[in-house]
Amino acid sequence: MFDFLKRLKKTGETPRALTVGEIATLLADEKARAQEAMRAGVLAHRAAILQGQEGIRAILPAFSPPREPPETHPKLRSITEHSLPLFVKAMEAAVARPIPEDPDGCYREGSEVLRSCLRTMKGQGRYLVTTHRQEMEQVREEVSRMGKAVNAMTEVIATARRRMAEIEGVEAPFRELTGARDDARNTSERIRDLEASETALVKEAGEVTRSRDLLEAGEEFRSVKDLSRRISLRESERDDTLREYQSLAAQAIHLFRKAEGSALSVQDSKGSDLFRAAREYLDMVPPPAAGQMRGILAPAVQRAQELEKTGVLVLKAADDRSLILGDPGLSERISPLLDRYHGLTQEIGDLHRTREAIPALASHRALHDRLRTLEKEQSVHTTQLKDLRAHQVIRERDLAPLREKLAAALTKLLGSPILVQE
Repeated sequence: MFDFLKRLKKTGETPRALTVGEIATLLADEKARAQEAMRAGVLAHRAAILQGQEGIRAILPAFSPPREPPETHPKLRSITEHSLPLFVKAMEAAVARPIPEDPDGCYREGSEVLRSCLRTMKGQGRYLVTTHRQEMEQVREEVSRMGKAVNAMTEVIATARRRMAEIEGVEAPFRELTGARDDARNTSERIRDLEASETALVKEAGEVTRSRDLLEAGEEFRSVKDLSRRISLRESERDDTLREYQSLAAQAIHLFRKAEGSALSVQDSKGSDLFRAAREYLDMVPPPAAGQMRGILAPAVQRAQELEKTGVLVLKAADDRSLILGDPGLSERISPLLDRYHGLTQEIGDLHRTREAIPALASHRALHDRLRTLEKEQSVHTTQLKDLRAHQVIRERDLAPLREKLAAALTKLLGSPILVQE
């Protein structure tokens, strides 16, 4: 913009300031003037074409009957007799064509009438020059009149189209500027809407937080927190019990796999089945009840003891011997762990159901979920606002050079300095 102002200062002319709205009106007026100038110019020459058509129409009756001088060659006389009706018919068709008043239609039809007349004169008309010299000269004058009118129309239309092209050359930077202004305005409106929405989200988040804090301070929610602590403690105890059971079960599974191999070596299929069933029960998830486990382990341990006495099963490790031969044995060591595990699991389920029945918990969850939703929406708004503000800075920066570009185009179009303002 400053470069443009410097150039204007050098010319010594005071620029004419125009707003975007005034420029839109000015361009529409300039376009209307160019179109009106073309219409008026074309219509001014339309009269000459109509006059030429009327003149030819008045001359055509003089072409019949043919008048040949006595010295006319018989062959020329024959050609003339054949060409004359064709010439008259073609010329009548040409001068009968209507000439519209709209510039494009007038120029198009006028040109077609002229072409038809010239084509007819060069065709059948060239044989009539000798026999109808005077009439042909009159036709030639009328055609010349129409030719001058069409040529004049060509210049009028070309001038108008050059002016329209100049106007359209200004409309392009005008559309760029108005598009950028509209985009900047729309972006500003979106920023305002998002800021208002963000403010509402922050306000609601504060209200939800206060409601949650108030709920957490109440007696009902203290019961929820107490039950939650008890659940957490019992879950820790249950997990410890399960780990202890799984460690002992893994040792027993290893032992029964070894015992199964020993049983198979002496074709003890019943013992093999007992050991395999024990391994499968010990590997169950979740573990079976203690009573079920005792019913499976007792016969398996007994058969293992029998194989150990006969020397079929060799127990070298002290841990393996304690599981089969120790007191307490495997069943006595596993059963209390399973009883405790299942008892804790039942207690935890009861505590959960008791906690779920407290209305404050559902209210707290609803408030928590709403707060998370609001936080996500705030995050989205923050990102959108950041992007829109960055876009707005770029768009605002683009407006000044676009105004300068439009001002330069308008100055060239109007021939006087123009300054574009908001």
